[in-house]
Amino acid sequence: MFKESKPSHRFTAFFVMLIACFAAACQPTPDKPAVISKSADLMERVLNASGAELDMSKRIIEQQIQELGSHIKLQINPSTQVTIHVDADITSRGLQKIPLVRTRPMNLSKEHFDTLNQCLTKGNPLYHDTYYGYDDEDITINGLTHEEIVASVARLKQYAQNDSLSAQDRYFLDEYIRDLEDLSQYDLTLSIADLIPYDGNLIEEIDNSYYSHITNLKCFLDKDRSAWVNLLQSINSTRTQYLFFCSEIVTSYNHFEPYEGIDAQRMNVSYAYAKSMAEDLVRKADGSDSNLMVYESSIAYQIDTITGYTIETSPQAYAFYFARSYNGIEIKPVEFPRGLQSGSVTIDYNKRIAPEIFIVLIDNEGVVRAIWRNYTEHIEMVAADVPLLDFKTILEIFEQQVRQKYAWIKLSDSLPSDLGITFRVKKIELNLTVIPEKNNLDNYITVPVWDFIADMTYDEDIYDEYGHIYKGEMDISILTVNAIDGTIINREQGF
Repeated sequence: MFKESKPSHRFTAFFVMLIACFAAACQPTPDKPAVISKSADLMERVLNASGAELDMSKRIIEQQIQELGSHIKLQINPSTQVTIHVDADITSRGLQKIPLVRTRPMNLSKEHFDTLNQCLTKGNPLYHDTYYGYDDEDITINGLTHEEIVASVARLKQYAQNDSLSAQDRYFLDEYIRDLEDLSQYDLTLSIADLIPYDGNLIEEIDNSYYSHITNLKCFLDKDRSAWVNLLQSINSTRTQYLFFCSEIVTSYNHFEPYEGIDAQRMNVSYAYAKSMAEDLVRKADGSDSNLMVYESSIAYQIDTITGYTIETSPQAYAFYFARSYNGIEIKPVEFPRGLQSGSVTIDYNKRIAPEIFIVLIDNEGVVRAIWRNYTEHIEMVAADVPLLDFKTILEIFEQQVRQKYAWIKLSDSLPSDLGITFRVKKIELNLTVIPEKNNLDNYITVPVWDFIADMTYDEDIYDEYGHIYKGEMDISILTVNAIDGTIINREQGF
């Protein structure tokens, strides 16, 4: 637990992990990409729909949902290994007009980057994040000052006096302290004069297969706090990530509980005030007419860190999740099952574009984390409204498709091959997603979809390497159905 949090590797590992995840989604596309045919007739159907058809399709769905009491209960057993319990509320967003919009993924502009930095660093100067390495000790210090290291040693030694620590935790903690004390022997005091100021130019990547730019910067917010800025830009503009990260060396907000309408008890600011701060940041970064909208909120905690915080003792922060929205319906970043392979065929060509997301964490000190992934440019409104398939047909498609999709699954080699899986569908939501256009794979169109959101659990306790029970996967869409024509959207592959 503690060994993996060594300050000599912590931030390097953190950014390497981000870059690795980013690279996995940035594989170069083939010279002759596959023609995506699922949307072949979609545009024609939408553009040819009459006003009467649009209105009628919404009224039929609304009536069917009312007849169901806005709730579905049923059970499906695709195999002896998989059980699907459905006990779900239906969220249809009022079935207002659902526009079809043409969009394009884009890298963040330098103006975006500079605006974000100005807002988040409060005008403090930025410096290139310099890595100081000592090969004989395999030590890397990611812009940490001597004072920061000494302060961490003092805090950890105080925590080490905790009699409730297990023998294993105490062993790793003592090793962690020894590593820090070794670092503190070096004269690593960094004055401002020793650092290289950021000159305002993005760092261009030369001979890199995935990235056009990787820019890492550091800012001293005050005498006790530093912040890191990281920008990744992909060659083909299909992935971008901006990260502002402010934290103590050995702690981080890493546990999130849904916000349920009650202000965080250990916060000096209310939820409403924190949300207004986050929305103000979005307006400054994305423009006063931004259509990024909060679709989810949570309260963040620092759990299982070296400081030993629990839910009851941890500092708290509000987390706000923004997504693009059109007429009040978000292009919602919905996760799909990652812990298993179903019977569906995986193809080599992957044109998946992850939906745009902007995440802001605010604690008593202000914004402590901001992440902007997959910036999307609005091109044009193609249609003001789209016709929808009736909801009973959507349910029939769901029942049929999950029986096929989960009739056979492949688990990790570390798990028993006959391990039972249970999906508990708790929400059926009308969202938007984006898929590539048939004749122009650089552009994407918004498509309304019905997501069947579930929690996936194993039928017996599975423990990770630290002896903690693995809870499975939460809030995943086990099936995403195109609300216009009933075709299945493969969120993993993006069409």
